[in-house]
Order: sequence, then C-alpha cells, then structure tokens
Amino acid sequence: MVETNWHSPAWAITTAYYWAFFSAMAITRLTGRTTWFLDRAAVSDFRKLANSTVQPGAGAMIFALKAYSTGITREIHLSPSRAQLHDSLWAIFHRLVDELYSAADQGANPLEYRLLWCIREAQLRISRDWPSRVRNLVNYRPGHAYREVIHDARIDAAPYVRRRSPMSFERVISSFEDQVLRVQSPDPLADTSLICRLLILFAITIAGIAEELHKDVVDRQSGDRRWLRLRQGFLQKHCSADDNIWPLDG
Repeated sequence: MVETNWHSPAWAITTAYYWAFFSAMAITRLTGRTTWFLDRAAVSDFRKLANSTVQPGAGAMIFALKAYSTGITREIHLSPSRAQLHDSLWAIFHRLVDELYSAADQGANPLEYRLLWCIREAQLRISRDWPSRVRNLVNYRPGHAYREVIHDARIDAAPYVRRRSPMSFERVISSFEDQVLRVQSPDPLADTSLICRLLILFAITIAGIAEELHKDVVDRQSGDRRWLRLRQGFLQKHCSADDNIWPLDG
C-alpha cells in the first residue's frame, strides 16, 4: 500500500515565501511605488512612449507613479533598481513599512502599530531580504529540511497551515510578535525552525493586508469587481471555513 499522508516542509516554506513575495508586490503596486521586471522589448516600448533618447538596460526597474501633470495625465517614472527583482522588492516594501511606522499612532490604533512594529523589527533583527534568505536556505541548501527523506524534523510547517478554524488578525499578530521577539541572531541557520515559523506568519499577515487594501481601492475607485468576486469565490470553495477566507476569520 502506498502512503499518501505526507507533506514536504521545505516546499511548504518555499510556497509561503512566494505567497509573501507576491503579496508584498501587490501592496507596493497598490501604493504606487514598486519594482517591475522589464525585458528589452518593454524598455524600448516605454522609451518610445516617453519620447526619450535614454535607453536603460533590461532588468528590475523601480516603477513610481507621480502626481497628475494634467487632469487626465499621470507621470510614470522608471529607473533601474541596480538589484535583483526580489532584493529590490523587499527594499521598497520595507521602506514603505518604515514610513508607515514613523507616522503610526500607537494610541489611536494599537493593532496597526503592533503589526508595523513586527514587520520592521524582523528586518532589523535579521535583514531586509530575510524572506529571500529563508527561501534560499530551505530550497537550495542540499539535504536541508528533507524531513520525509532523511527524517530531519527541524522544520514543521504543518501546525501553521493545517488549520480547521480561521484565526483572528489579532491572534496572528500576537503569534508574529512572539516569534520576532525570539530572534537572537541574523543568521537563519541559527534557528531554522523559528525563522520558518516567522516566514509563514509574515506571509499570512501581509496577504491579509494586500487583500484588504485591494478591496478598499476597488471600493474607493468604483472599480470592476468581477475579478474580486471570482477570486473570492475560488478561495471560499477551496480554502475556507464557512464564508471566511483561510486562514483569517474575516
């Protein structure tokens, strides 16, 4: 008989990384300053639209929306990031978090303040690209986290992803705080289990932010809700308990 009741902790962590990566990309795009990979053809097309003689090389670009130059015209600034796409995104994302944290009012919204503190403190204790470093650790380090093959139990992602009931956002943030406070070394190898738990909670948190921010933008701009409804219907069918999107309780 073939046993099918198993999972790969390393692959679960890698999946959590990309969940966090694309959530962070969505947040930065919704706020108007993000990173974008452009190939040579796209760069050439943008140069023609801008009527510019400057031809930057292909690669990761900083994409920034500026103020309206006229009532219907919006300026878009593109500049080389001088970094890999993932590193560039994390730098932009954490710069945004730093700006929000500096303006946050702990008394007015304690939960928001705690959330921003957690995200900021994690990158201060480890590094701005710490999610990428965790992904590299479990995905590219030979033999690391191969629990089902060599019975390496240092990563156990199951308790964080096999949930039968949704969690409140406050509970997620409290768990996130607990893990951040336990970080004592900037080296992910110092405590692989801890750093992987941190990545999963980070992914859940910023996915929730991206979800709510997208809904808010659609509502404010009276945007097309068809994609929002299709996506929500898919998630409710495959990933939720009752009418709430896993793993949060709405």
